[in-house]
Amino acid sequence: MKYALVILMLFSLSCEKPKLRKDTPVKGQAPETVSEVVMTPVPPPAEPPKPINPRVREPQFSVEEKTVEAVKLPAGEGPVQYMLAGRFDASTRQLLAYVMTDRIQFRAPDGALVAVALHQGFPRLVRLVPGTGKRPDRVLTGWGRNPISRSPEERITFTLTDASGMTPEKKPATVHEVIHQTTSKRADPQDAVAAADGSIYMAWFSDKYTVQVGQRAPSGGEVKILLSASMIGRISVVEKAGGGHQLIVARVYGDEPGSDGGLFLFEDGRLKPLPTVRGVRGLWALTTKEGFDAWIGDGWDKDYGKVARAFLSVVSIRGQTIERRQITELTGSYSVMSIVPCNWHGPGRPGLVIKTNNSLFWIDEAATTAPELIARWGSPADPVIVDLDGDRNQEILIVSPEPTLLKARK
Repeated sequence: MKYALVILMLFSLSCEKPKLRKDTPVKGQAPETVSEVVMTPVPPPAEPPKPINPRVREPQFSVEEKTVEAVKLPAGEGPVQYMLAGRFDASTRQLLAYVMTDRIQFRAPDGALVAVALHQGFPRLVRLVPGTGKRPDRVLTGWGRNPISRSPEERITFTLTDASGMTPEKKPATVHEVIHQTTSKRADPQDAVAAADGSIYMAWFSDKYTVQVGQRAPSGGEVKILLSASMIGRISVVEKAGGGHQLIVARVYGDEPGSDGGLFLFEDGRLKPLPTVRGVRGLWALTTKEGFDAWIGDGWDKDYGKVARAFLSVVSIRGQTIERRQITELTGSYSVMSIVPCNWHGPGRPGLVIKTNNSLFWIDEAATTAPELIARWGSPADPVIVDLDGDRNQEILIVSPEPTLLKARK
């Protein structure tokens, strides 16, 4: 009986259907294929990626003393968040605008107080709106949430301020105008630019990830909403050859979770993608004879910048022909934050100032030489380009760690 049971077990095992291995294709069925989305190739980092928090301020500040002179400017009455320079009153003199946590002070270059405008809010961005005709330069300020004390009312306000008013004693007074106000669960003004015709384009967070872009006409009035998209970082406006303006949009991240951002033309109510490497932070665009050039800081990684690269690139738009050309990689930095034109060495040598997360560089507009290091500097504020002494060599105005004017040594 025992032998009969063993024979029966062996017979049942021999009749069992063989199990397929995971890598063995089933007869009559095509094997699975592996698909891969190929992005623009980027060389692997020389070192293992380290987690990055882009909100951390870089505390260090030092200039290249052999080539750069740092001139201290008068301090404001309280912590100064941003500074601008322009012709803000009815005269032709240059004034300094000190934007603080609850006010804007207009001062002469020697520190003399000219006029003050009060505002409830916290300044998140500041831009210069150049004057036209008899209208003076104005300070465009985006007020939002205070990073230290959270306000129960999440309000976003954009204002225009100058010192062209007059007191009964015939002294300059501020003209302070609220041009747009809204509420949001994330009260962060994101970007703003003034077009050549006087229209103003503004971007702000309508919720945690979505940014809206609106336009205010040169004649004033209500702001017209143009588009909404996730994680718009910068906007730029250039003039079209046939009239009107072209809006260019830089996005840090894409629509889907874990997707990269990029660069886009806003046309016919839609965003048309342009070639980039991953997400874009810095942006400055200009009109050329053939079309548009967009200088960008791309290379921002979708995973909170863990493998971010500070690429400086130019995207050329010539009708239907679009090309990306990488100018350089700014090693030692992980992101290009802002790009602004600057005649650092005079009008005969136009160029751009590049602000990374921890440094300031200048580069020739023709990109014929390597970027020139100006300073080691990290701040949430953009550098401001001015010509305070009138020698046609533009200077760089920064506000941290204290109001300072950076000049190229002659």
